[in-house]
Amino acid sequence: MKAIVFLALIALSQAAHQFYYAGTTNSTTGGTSPSANYASIDANGACTAGATPSGYQMFTINSTANPGPTFYWVTALFEKTTLATAQVQVYNGRYDPATPCANITFVADASGRAPHASVLVYLTPGLHDVVVTTTDATDAGVFAVHADRAVWTGATSASSPVMYEQFSSSSSCSSSSSGGTYNYYSWTATNTTMIDIVVFSYNNTIQDNDFVATLYNSSNLAGLGTGNSTNPVDLCIDANWIETVYKESTLNKVSQNYFAAGTFTGVSVTAGQNYTIVISSYTSGENYIFGVFTRPSLLGRLGTTLNYYRPDLNTDTCSNGTSPFYWDAIVFTAQFTTYVMDNGYSPNSFDTAACLYSGNNEGSADQTVAPQGCSANWLQCIDTGDIGPLDQLGTVPGRNYTVVQTSYSAGSGSGASYDYMLWFYTGVQLGPLPITTTGVETTVMAASSSDATMIVASLALTFAAFFF
Repeated sequence: MKAIVFLALIALSQAAHQFYYAGTTNSTTGGTSPSANYASIDANGACTAGATPSGYQMFTINSTANPGPTFYWVTALFEKTTLATAQVQVYNGRYDPATPCANITFVADASGRAPHASVLVYLTPGLHDVVVTTTDATDAGVFAVHADRAVWTGATSASSPVMYEQFSSSSSCSSSSSGGTYNYYSWTATNTTMIDIVVFSYNNTIQDNDFVATLYNSSNLAGLGTGNSTNPVDLCIDANWIETVYKESTLNKVSQNYFAAGTFTGVSVTAGQNYTIVISSYTSGENYIFGVFTRPSLLGRLGTTLNYYRPDLNTDTCSNGTSPFYWDAIVFTAQFTTYVMDNGYSPNSFDTAACLYSGNNEGSADQTVAPQGCSANWLQCIDTGDIGPLDQLGTVPGRNYTVVQTSYSAGSGSGASYDYMLWFYTGVQLGPLPITTTGVETTVMAASSSDATMIVASLALTFAAFFF
């Protein structure tokens, strides 16, 4: 399966209340980062500052939510050498490097698959700083960090309508005998495409919160907005039901007290069609603040042709592989000079690897011609399932690059059970600008067409508000 994407990434991101940045926490070219003691928060919520200054970069979220607070989801990707020590510090207000614990609200340590750091915050209108740093002063590296605002925020209270709690099988919805307060968000899709929808919940007095969220392909659901504690409404309407999800921390990696998140992954929406998300607490009697965030889907799928001879992984020089792989190729046009790309956990725990090339190396649309393995355009290959991301400094704005996605093991990964998730991050440069690589861009094989039935993750982090 083929997907070719030419990005116009974040030209209006600041206006859309998304904040996208990339850079390094230090550099041997063009200068160095500022330094400050990092902050750490223990299990009891107490913050302490580290003893040794580390390089850091910072940006500011200008939260303009009106009339009140809203959710921001801060996620980051780091190069593989800093995954053990990198972290993101989020502040409910301004950051002072002399007192790094003042105003701090959360610290997200880097780990594992994408997103390497993930933190959900509920911010009042105003300026809020985000700091990217490491706990090891000698461990500086490449990063990309995004802060995305929820497209909708709502809440439940004792006076909210009440519904029967919902469960789901693979093909239908069913209701329990207990009820809970609920809220809902409806919209009309402006494009026919595939999106991911992430649902948030927050209550600062309930440490381990949970919720149930159901997606429908209608905004005209019988009984919507009605129901009470003695007569809860039953909103299991199979004709309009799409999916029910609960909180989880594997795909989105939100795992923190008082917050929860869940994900509708790879939802096909049709232009002009109305949709509704209904959200209630999992436990009767609990009320929450809820949020909804949307993005073009991170989900992709490998093709069905076993003919890409992937270079060996994790080497500084390209070495031709001897076994064929199923593959998918994503072409993007660089907008900035730093990119970090990594696979997250797929819905089916698919083990992955990927290669990066300059220029167009996408093979043919029908996959009879595979991308080249080793070529003059090869940049790197890595085990994105277990080792780390593709990170590239010095990409040339306006130039095309190609990510070739494969499974980790040769001969596996084709079909519906092998969807992958690709997190694709860049943004305005923080810190020293890297030296860009000059030279002539070449086209290895131009595809004649693209298959739009599976839009992969490279679209991911463009305008979250684009669809609504």
